[in-house]
Amino acid sequence: MTGFDINPSALSYLRRRLARQHLQAEIFEAEMSDFHIGRRADAAYCTVGAFRYLLTEQAARGHLKCIVDSLRPGGIYILGFHLLPLHGKAMDALQWTQRRGDTKVTVTLRVLSIDRRRRIENLEVCVLAQRRRKKVRLQHEFRIRTYTASQFRKLVHSLPLLELCDVYDFEYNIEHPVSLNDEMGYTVFVLRRRLPSAITSQLEGAKS
Repeated sequence: MTGFDINPSALSYLRRRLARQHLQAEIFEAEMSDFHIGRRADAAYCTVGAFRYLLTEQAARGHLKCIVDSLRPGGIYILGFHLLPLHGKAMDALQWTQRRGDTKVTVTLRVLSIDRRRRIENLEVCVLAQRRRKKVRLQHEFRIRTYTASQFRKLVHSLPLLELCDVYDFEYNIEHPVSLNDEMGYTVFVLRRRLPSAITSQLEGAKS
């Protein structure tokens, strides 16, 4: 296993957890659109929407290029994030709660505004931690990039070595992939680094 993050504190936390469970992994500090791993991997994943923190097309494409360079031919990339539906109402709030012993943590994520022209979504996250009578509240605003189905498809098609294999929704049913459409919300993409024979066929098709 190999993992990276731009936040040194997150990496320190992960190293402590690995040590407690007597596990080993290659862990390093890097930015999503500019990283390199020691040897090519069979698979990679990013399923909690972090991809949308890349605010420009150049950064997003750089990330996918790094992923392609990190995978063996035929290797897959599992990528999950919320798409922006062309019609209807987009997601405006999410909330979830976790408990451990007498500690309860509730996370609330709210969409403050969406600029479809600039493809920027402004959000607010609030974390409320409670233990017995003590409460701690943390609040933060941040921006992420928006994608419609066609915008993401266009991005993938800009990388000849990358292909979109399957698409899934919140059901995560591997036996029933769905068709990518303009009304989807949370989406899981299965991308693959093309095999050399597939690249040759694609280039020949483009020439003809």
